[in-house]
Amino acid sequence: MIGSKLGSYEVEEEIGRGGMGVVYRAYQPNLQRKVAVKVLLPHLAKDADFVERFMREARAAAKLHHPGLVTIFDVGELDGTYYFSMQWLQGKTLEDRLTEPGDLPLDEVVSIVSQMASALGYAHQAGVVHRDVKPANVIVDDTGRAVLTDFGIAQAANETRLTRVGASVGSPDYMAPEQIQGEAIDARTDLYSLGVLFHNLLTGEPPYTGEAPIAVAYQHLNAPVPSAREKRPEVPPALDEIVMRMMAKAPEERFQSAEEVLAALQDISGVQVTGPPTGIGSVPIVIAEEGVAEPGLEAAEEPPAGLLGSTVARVALAVLAATVVAVGIYWGTARDGAADPEAVGAVSSPTEGAGAPASEAGPAATRPEPFAGELAVEPDLPDLEVWVDGRDSGLRTPAVLALDGEVGDSKRLELRRDGEVLASKELILGPEVAGRWAPALAPAEETYTISSQPAGARVSLDGSDLEGVTPLSAAFVPGREYQLRLTLDGYHPDGWEFDLETLSAEQRDSRSLHFVLEPSIPPAELVVVASYRFTVEVADLQRSGEGELRLPVPPGSHTVKLSAPQVYYSESRSVVLESEQSRRLELPPTVTIPVAATGSCRLSIDGREVGDLPAEVTLTLGSHVFRFEWEGGPATERRYDIGLSTPRIFEKMPA
Repeated sequence: MIGSKLGSYEVEEEIGRGGMGVVYRAYQPNLQRKVAVKVLLPHLAKDADFVERFMREARAAAKLHHPGLVTIFDVGELDGTYYFSMQWLQGKTLEDRLTEPGDLPLDEVVSIVSQMASALGYAHQAGVVHRDVKPANVIVDDTGRAVLTDFGIAQAANETRLTRVGASVGSPDYMAPEQIQGEAIDARTDLYSLGVLFHNLLTGEPPYTGEAPIAVAYQHLNAPVPSAREKRPEVPPALDEIVMRMMAKAPEERFQSAEEVLAALQDISGVQVTGPPTGIGSVPIVIAEEGVAEPGLEAAEEPPAGLLGSTVARVALAVLAATVVAVGIYWGTARDGAADPEAVGAVSSPTEGAGAPASEAGPAATRPEPFAGELAVEPDLPDLEVWVDGRDSGLRTPAVLALDGEVGDSKRLELRRDGEVLASKELILGPEVAGRWAPALAPAEETYTISSQPAGARVSLDGSDLEGVTPLSAAFVPGREYQLRLTLDGYHPDGWEFDLETLSAEQRDSRSLHFVLEPSIPPAELVVVASYRFTVEVADLQRSGEGELRLPVPPGSHTVKLSAPQVYYSESRSVVLESEQSRRLELPPTVTIPVAATGSCRLSIDGREVGDLPAEVTLTLGSHVFRFEWEGGPATERRYDIGLSTPRIFEKMPA
């Protein structure tokens, strides 16, 4: 991969590797910038589920534009290689910082956590829950700016797909109790993980440790919340209380939003710690000829010292100033066409890439002003084609579209599906170009059957109960995200977070969603044995085999249907099974006997045709009904009790 070209990116060096993909440093010649490119591992690219998860990472993160969150530029696929490009970050992860000797200063810890709370608050307002907040996913540069990365398992609270409700996802050292138990998660889950991170930064170690992940998970569920102050006495009591509240076992006992966390930190420090601006376009930035400035920043008064002292104030203001500069560079590039290849997306020197002074640019009348920027295209329908000036850009919504040219140029944008233009927009390149285009489109509903094994489960859709039990029908709209949850007494709850576009082709064609519920009480075991092939039906299960079959069956009373048509066997037996009990059923043996009749005669046994007589018949011991049909004569039926000693059967044609 190194030295090759991937789309518009020249791959230069591998910089990281994880469970799903490899991250490379790359160069994008057309925009003259360094980027990070994440590529799905080749063996996972063959798995449709992994591909969907990988692309979902990019789509979820690409919707977010915040200085505290890594920026996604582009998503693509080339000859089976799936990738996306993102902001080039320079700095150390908190995991690296924690391995360095000595404690982190309290004011630096508060600054980092405040920035992460600001970033998470923005993501939560956009409907995205990160689910994996940990030191390895936070990068801090030399200016103190902290950036949250790796949305590999991030899910939009109202916009996720295919994640099983009962599955735990995340890093065990930082997972919230509800996440470990596979319950529904929300913004408060991220706040718990941030609280664990907070404790780790203050004390140099996680609050819970153990030799195995299961031991750590048990402590998250059952152990008291430890005090950071007991490990590091200089931690102020009020700060220790904030950390412990963030780590409350029950979500309703924690802070209910990241904004509440920021307010609590502000109260004890005596300074404004909201950190970076909350999104592109939300903070007015003035681009000056010699750099970037925010009106009133230089005039800010020294904030009052709180419990953490004035150092916290200085660090918080320094981080905020650095962030304003970084955002200004981003928009300075979009508005004024800065040519520095690292000015967009690279976390380095805050003054790098701010653009050349006006005196070097030449007279405006003889030299057109260049334009470069990006537009987030986010309609309420996914997978639409993005066309620019009558040409397919190759992007599919949601997407980030790179715009370049000269100030005053006109661009016509269209969203198409199967040749039909669903939305269009005329853009004039310049400072007034918005950072997001999100046209509203109204798709038609699709009706699906929701079924379960066993049947009779209650279904909730986005938290509201549907009428009836499975199987039942429900209507869904393409482009919207849904959460289904099924519950049935004696079984673990199950469900999906999904949208219609990410369902399999089989599910879309059959218009059905099927769930297999797992018993919450240990099942019994039913063992069925026979010397021939047979079929067993019990408790919504059906299995076929020969020899010995073992079936897990819920405790209780059941009717077991047994059949083997080839040996003329069919029987129903009633059984009562207790949890963890094993019950053995042996099917009757078989015997082969000759059957003959006078004249031309055909035979059927138990309603199943045998054929012309004479013939040898293999059937199970027991009672069977024989029907003899003579050509040109009446038919007769007789019941025979077949035993091991039955020598043969001979029937005479009635007179």
